[in-house]
Amino acid sequence: MKPYGGAGAQVLRLPLPGAPGECRDDCPAKSEFAELAALVRAADLDRGLDIFAPPTRPRALAWYRWMVGHQAAFLEWQLLRETLADADPVPAEAAVRLLDLYSVLLLYSGSCPPEIYEQSIRPRMTEWHPAFSGEWARDYRGLPYLLKQAADESPSDVRPAMRRNLRVHTAVAARLVPQGGSLLQDAGRRAGDDPSTEESDLYDDFFLTQRAPVCAHATRLQLLYRLIKIIADLAGSGLYYLDRPVSASAPDDDRQDIADLERTTSRLLKQQVRNLVAVPESTAAQRPAPPASAPLAPISGGIMTLPKDVEVTDELRRYMVDHGSPPDDVAEELIARTNELGDIAEMQIPPEQGSLLTLLAQLVGARSVVEVGAFTGYSTLCLARGLRPDGHVLTCDLSREWTDIGREAWRRAGVEDRIEVRLGPASETLAGLPEEPSVDLAFIDADKPRYIGYWEQLVPRMRPGGIIAVDNVFYGGDVVDEEAVGNAAAIRAFNDHAQADPRMEQVMLPIADGLTLARKPLATTGDRR
Repeated sequence: MKPYGGAGAQVLRLPLPGAPGECRDDCPAKSEFAELAALVRAADLDRGLDIFAPPTRPRALAWYRWMVGHQAAFLEWQLLRETLADADPVPAEAAVRLLDLYSVLLLYSGSCPPEIYEQSIRPRMTEWHPAFSGEWARDYRGLPYLLKQAADESPSDVRPAMRRNLRVHTAVAARLVPQGGSLLQDAGRRAGDDPSTEESDLYDDFFLTQRAPVCAHATRLQLLYRLIKIIADLAGSGLYYLDRPVSASAPDDDRQDIADLERTTSRLLKQQVRNLVAVPESTAAQRPAPPASAPLAPISGGIMTLPKDVEVTDELRRYMVDHGSPPDDVAEELIARTNELGDIAEMQIPPEQGSLLTLLAQLVGARSVVEVGAFTGYSTLCLARGLRPDGHVLTCDLSREWTDIGREAWRRAGVEDRIEVRLGPASETLAGLPEEPSVDLAFIDADKPRYIGYWEQLVPRMRPGGIIAVDNVFYGGDVVDEEAVGNAAAIRAFNDHAQADPRMEQVMLPIADGLTLARKPLATTGDRR
């Protein structure tokens, strides 16, 4: 299952609770934070920063807010934990400010009309897991205990903020799900039960959260980006763009507290931005940073050393792309249509990878292609264009919403009749394929924990000389971290599994986020190793 991500949602990097690292002298986040902080200090926040443009369509904007708001909340929890755990006595003013900011982020995340939530957001969470729950969030665990301690020390300050937060949380939930009943409850689960590690991993994956040692510069940099996005969004669309305020339907006893937060939403966000850019460097530098082997940005956007010490910079990557086969008008329009969804478009393969898929299909003379994970159909289009005249692409995905975006491009390109979309778990679709080795080319780009399972289902079905292409085998560089968790750990396990498989021969290519090409030998005479 491919992560939905979300319009405007970039990959978020957070440490496992209680597992920080060390900040390096050459911490890349430090310079990035300094540059962005300088830009913010030089700007007029009241007029907005025009460096992020939110989606304009109502459903896309709802998803944008759901993802960006939740990720910002996770980061705020990190700061709140630091504030409550590291100080004695607890600085009540800072605790109240962060709690109110969390309340504001709840209002922002849940600001869409109930019908959009019911039609677009809730089904995606249900599809991810029938009992999907905010109780699976790793970063919130332990905070209620710390907040209780703070409230005992400063009851007149912290307790009202905790009460406001509870009122907002209750009112937002009642507005979005007026019939009542969370997914957890609907699935017959009890609230308050500890989630499993797998459930916490699923929650992280849904919100594009990677776990790795991260320093305070990196935490504040990620939070700063997201707060600026939210401020820009609110400046253009307001807090409630299609519906009444949450306070309007809140119980009488809660209405004033919620209305006060709604009125001060932008002010609280801007004040937090100003607080972040005013943090002394010496304070931030004391926090842990990612190890040298785990860059903050995906490999495709940074610098990496290849044999002969060639540095693949952004400039060199652009040169490489410019000297490959460019997308035609149909592909360009599909790319543009996908980009309108926001930062979720980062799930789309880049043009150079699309050209490679077309070339691979042509090189193997593909009649039978299987794709696991279609997203909006750009990779499907590229595969179909490389088919022989009698060829066929079977693509597996869970989302009709995303695959429907690609259908018009497939029709205009004249390949729609060569593409079959199977909606549902890919493992079930693959299990139903003929067992004889007849697949010429396969492309895996879906839920990372199931990569090994997909591989095991596909390898026996590949004909001799057939190729399996597997995407995201670098996973943003996190695969080199021996203590990686979640998706990064799943990719590490897959890479080791594939490398040790005597049935295939493969090479890992530094294209985009890493691409493995594995070929079934024409003649197998036992273990080739």
